[in-house]
Amino acid sequence: KFDENPKRYFAPLANEYRKAGQPELAIELCRTYLPQQPTHMSGYIVYGQALHDAGHGDESSAVFKQALTLDPENIIALRHLGDISRDAGDNVGAMRWYGKVLELDPRNEEIAAYITSLAQPGSRHTPRQPERAAPPTIRPEPEPSDSSVRLEDIVSEPDAEQIPIIAP
Repeated sequence: KFDENPKRYFAPLANEYRKAGQPELAIELCRTYLPQQPTHMSGYIVYGQALHDAGHGDESSAVFKQALTLDPENIIALRHLGDISRDAGDNVGAMRWYGKVLELDPRNEEIAAYITSLAQPGSRHTPRQPERAAPPTIRPEPEPSDSSVRLEDIVSEPDAEQIPIIAP
């Protein structure tokens, strides 16, 4: 079906790639065909999900926000924006997005549980910190030997005459 009408079937095919664990192929399809159809809502949703699956949180967030310009009540986009905020440690942002989901779907128990969990005392905005590299190992200074050259000796010696270099 995709070969017959790629504009119509790129989003379902991209979603199948995404679900099969190949988000990069889904991203490639969406980047190719979505500009040709800038109002293709499911294309934005699949694109955002694939970016999220591939670990491109900021880009995924931008795509879901773009989807909300087309449909401000899209629960899937709102939910993913909440998940992205929560994963980044932005509990306030997550609660805001999840709150919008609950306004549209008041019986969503999973989202209600997330909000309750995020509102618990001690559950503060704690963004993920990048992993720090281990500090360098400090080795002790080697013991000087009779053949060691000291910095003081090098500095105190007069400069040797420089031999000019002549280019051929």
